[in-house]
Amino acid sequence: MPEIQAYIARAEVQSGNADEHLTSSEKIFILFNYPINNPVEFEFTHEGGFTVQDFVNSVLEGYTKIYSAEKDPGRAGNLCNRGESEGPYGIWGHDLGDLYLEIVTEKEPDHFEMFVGS
Repeated sequence: MPEIQAYIARAEVQSGNADEHLTSSEKIFILFNYPINNPVEFEFTHEGGFTVQDFVNSVLEGYTKIYSAEKDPGRAGNLCNRGESEGPYGIWGHDLGDLYLEIVTEKEPDHFEMFVGS
C-alpha cells in the first residue's frame, strides 16, 4: 500500500507519488467517517484501476458530495470551526478546505478507510 498524503480540497498529492499504482481494481469503496456523525461508504469506478491521484480525486468527489448535501451552519460559537449541520451526514467541526488525507488503509479487498486530519 503506497503512502498517501494530500490536501483534499485541491486534490493535491503531497507524498510525491501521484502516479503510483494503488489497485488494478476498477471499482473501489471508500469509507467517509470524519468530520461527520453518520459515516458513509461510496463506490468509485475508474477504468484501468486507480493510481494514488485517482484515489485522491475520488476522495474529493466523495467529500464534495457530502458537503454539497448540507447547508453550512456557519461558525460554532466563538470558534473558527464549522458548526454542526443538520442533514444526512451531520458534518461538524471543519470545512472541506481544512481536510488533509494522512493515512489510507485497505481493510478488505477494494474497501478503503482513511484517517483525515485538519
